[in-house]
Amino acid sequence: MKHASQTSILEVLHARGYRITAPRRAIVEALLKAPSPFTIQDVVAQVTGADQVSVYRLCKVLQEEKIIETVASIGEALYEFKSEHHHHVICEGCGITAHVPCESIDTQKAQKASAFSKITHHEVILYGLCNSCA
Repeated sequence: MKHASQTSILEVLHARGYRITAPRRAIVEALLKAPSPFTIQDVVAQVTGADQVSVYRLCKVLQEEKIIETVASIGEALYEFKSEHHHHVICEGCGITAHVPCESIDTQKAQKASAFSKITHHEVILYGLCNSCA
């Protein structure tokens, strides 16, 4: 959800009782400019004086507020802003992750074919080799 703005994210933090400091503003700005998906290190590299722990804690709060979410990865954790439902493909060679548009999965058929009375959501992750690693 790159639709989130720096102002809306800072409002969420303020409502949760966090002081809106210059470093927090800088971290939020870096999050909004980061590639998607991004790592904690991607953000730390963009903010002078930001430490890994501060970025991690801020990402944890934003996850709790459902502004960002974790993405399956190989190795270091990846985060992205919440958006419309999509899937990911992960390169087993270098770990790069890309978005893949998805067709609707018929949850009613899946529900009937299983022992589940209700299916609430799904997640699909594809693994392979990117063009550089193939």
